[in-house]
Amino acid sequence: EDGLLVPVIPDTDKKSLAEISRHTRDIIEKAQQGIMPGSTPGTFTVSNLGMYGISEFQAIINPPESAILTVGNVEKRAVPGDQGVRFADYMAFGLACDHRVIDGAYGARFLESLAEKLENFKF
Repeated sequence: EDGLLVPVIPDTDKKSLAEISRHTRDIIEKAQQGIMPGSTPGTFTVSNLGMYGISEFQAIINPPESAILTVGNVEKRAVPGDQGVRFADYMAFGLACDHRVIDGAYGARFLESLAEKLENFKF
């Protein structure tokens, strides 16, 4: 209620998805209690407005971070194919990069890799 909080989850590159999820839940619980543990500056933000029905949006990088990924809601969309039209889940992602730190082509390859991993996700 007091505004935007951007908690930092350190060393996510060394954590499993389950560990990141647990850490995120802990931070959310503490923030809801008004407790915001001190943290170091982050490098990358994930901003999700999908839970509000937002399909796509643009975000501004929080300095000193180098990029921010935007995540929209999941929608059913018609997809033409050899067998006719089928419906598939669609989710929009966007990426804003500080070009002093990250080349746009590298950011595009990151989005391409993210899409490939999500489209072929295995539990």
